Amino acid sequence: MGILHKLFAKKETAPESVQAPEAAPEAPMEVRKLPGFPKVKEGHKLETSFTCPVTPVQGVDLARDILGPAEKEVSMAPDGERIALTYAGELFGYVEDKKKAAMVLDWEAQELPYDAYLLSPGNLVQLRFYRDKRLSAAGRPQSVCRLLGCKNPRRQEHIWCLGPGSELSLDTDGDAVMVFSRGEIIGKLPQTEAQQFMKDGAYLVFVESLDDDREGNTIPSIRIYW
Repeated sequence: MGILHKLFAKKETAPESVQAPEAAPEAPMEVRKLPGFPKVKEGHKLETSFTCPVTPVQGVDLARDILGPAEKEVSMAPDGERIALTYAGELFGYVEDKKKAAMVLDWEAQELPYDAYLLSPGNLVQLRFYRDKRLSAAGRPQSVCRLLGCKNPRRQEHIWCLGPGSELSLDTDGDAVMVFSRGEIIGKLPQTEAQQFMKDGAYLVFVESLDDDREGNTIPSIRIYW
């Protein structure tokens, strides 16, 4: 019986070890993007913007510590040949770009507005600079005149694309001073303004208004900052 018992006895096996399931990786935090950026600040229109990489200060996780659940406005200031970035008064990183740092200094010297926005995924910042050249030139001598020579169809096509505040340029053509929009002639200056331009040049030129004549042609009046 002893031998038979050994032959037919159920073989006992050690229970298999059960491994705990691996923890699922954490889903990345969903970051709420800004719906848009301002086009005007303190009366000045956006002139240019740059998206730049951020170098964090030691110990700062940009996505976790600063960005969090939403893109946001941060503060920037020149710091030698780089731009220091702060949020809630705490320094968190730098833009290592001496040209952009010089631009911030220039804007500060002219008392012009600028701002910065930290973008997803946290290692990018958008620097935005605002300037309305007309506001900057407000203290200069000015004159307003109605353009001549605007009525041919090609010039009218370019005039239709303009609006009050569109910037223009001037250049001489013999004894005349022609007015240009994006490299295309749209008319010429009256004699008095042409003579002053020939003598002194002009600082800035903008469309002041657009009016239709009896024939249906659109005639610009322009403001010249001397």
